[in-house]
Amino acid sequence: MSNALSAINDGIDYQARLFWIQACNLLNPSSSVVRVRYERGPKGFDDISVDYDPPRYEAGRHINREHFQCKWHVQPGTFTGVDLCLPRFINAKTKSFLELARDTYRDQSENQWYQVHLATNWTIDKGDALAAAVRSNDGRIDLSRVFDGSGARSKMGKLRSEWLTHLQVDEEELTAILQRLVLLGLPSTLVAIDQWLDAALIRAGLEPNDKATSSREYDDLARKLLSQGRVEFDRKAFRELCENEKKLSPVATKAQPMWTVGIRSFLHKFDNIDDRCDAVLDLTEHFDRRYPKSVSVWNDLLLPQLDQFLTTHAGQYDSLRLVLDAHTSLAYAAGTVLDAKAGKTLSIEQRVGAKQYWSYDDTPVDSGAPGLDFSVQGESRANTDIYCGVGITHDVSDDMQRYVVETSQGGCFQLVATITGGASNSAVENGAHAWRLSEELVQQLRQLGAGPGGPHVHLFIAAPNTFTFFLGQHSRAIGPVTVYEFDFDRGRGAGYAPGFSTL
Repeated sequence: MSNALSAINDGIDYQARLFWIQACNLLNPSSSVVRVRYERGPKGFDDISVDYDPPRYEAGRHINREHFQCKWHVQPGTFTGVDLCLPRFINAKTKSFLELARDTYRDQSENQWYQVHLATNWTIDKGDALAAAVRSNDGRIDLSRVFDGSGARSKMGKLRSEWLTHLQVDEEELTAILQRLVLLGLPSTLVAIDQWLDAALIRAGLEPNDKATSSREYDDLARKLLSQGRVEFDRKAFRELCENEKKLSPVATKAQPMWTVGIRSFLHKFDNIDDRCDAVLDLTEHFDRRYPKSVSVWNDLLLPQLDQFLTTHAGQYDSLRLVLDAHTSLAYAAGTVLDAKAGKTLSIEQRVGAKQYWSYDDTPVDSGAPGLDFSVQGESRANTDIYCGVGITHDVSDDMQRYVVETSQGGCFQLVATITGGASNSAVENGAHAWRLSEELVQQLRQLGAGPGGPHVHLFIAAPNTFTFFLGQHSRAIGPVTVYEFDFDRGRGAGYAPGFSTL
């Protein structure tokens, strides 16, 4: 098979799998997806369309519809901002990706908010101005970077001018077009989208592809549907399709799966937790990217919503799975709500290679598993605040020390906990190990006087969310706490800022 033909087939298969991933949401009663179309939509953006009712809230917008456009290339490569102006980049003859985006914007109803995802096996050229304009966390274009006040001779100024001239629009219309585009965030290989599809099928109660054979039944079924002109599905039609094709899993129809709830305060560029959660608390409207819109948002707005959400679901189910696409503060706060005395069976999703669910007693902890080493600086006195750095996935001591100096807390007492053998993303082996490490830290804090009525503890944590959740479950033993958030995007000083606090 020629490279060109192979690429075409790969592109068709990728599109088919993306269709099934989106359509699986139609079987989730809590999903707001109400209609999925395959090869139907505005010209140029017709690979897959998804309708939401009620609208899906994301990145400050209530989205009524999403379009997914697949552009597969023979070989992996990179693209630039100028490539978006070239028809050949999307294998077209007359109009470029941006021209199609402009035409779609002009044709769509003003009362409907939509967004367009570009699905391609090419990545953005790191040296191009486009790389600086696209946010790495969600793939959207940061308009403040595009319209950054730079001159016409700067890299961004040249790209801005190229887009304006190519589209024959003013800056206001260019802004409206760009803010509807998502250029990163979907798997860019068939292997990656296969993993996403398998998870979506299982979550929806459908039979996954048979790993023992090379056949891809869902790819073949998508081709059959397209040849029959059956390309639009609502909830009822999709369920009937799955029943007729005998795709519903017998296990899923007999046993109710564990109830899965998600908490989202930022968008993960490769993953949408709605696809595998029965209910999601979406807090992204309170953030600008990863930054809270106000300092008071943590306790005044987020904690009441988090408390109500978790207690509602915990009141209905004895066993809960938690998916936390959320800040460190919210992982800790979730633990304070579902504390160790809640009497619930809890497991927390952890991204360690493939997704896993960790619980405090999931696997016996190996006697050789690393523990925590502690070092102190300053003198511990009654009611003196304790600044505690926890370096499990990476070292936080320098950044914590910088915060202490910058906020004139030089005389405070500092405790640094590091994991034996050195910090790394694989330092914690499982949920039981995370629980043991949290207990070690609590015991050390208690020895230093922490506890109800004790000194205020300031936590700077670099650790799996499961560890932080477990630490929150011990909040009554620790006493008053402030959890700090690090500026990973380096957009506001690349340091720490206070997050959630307990009294």
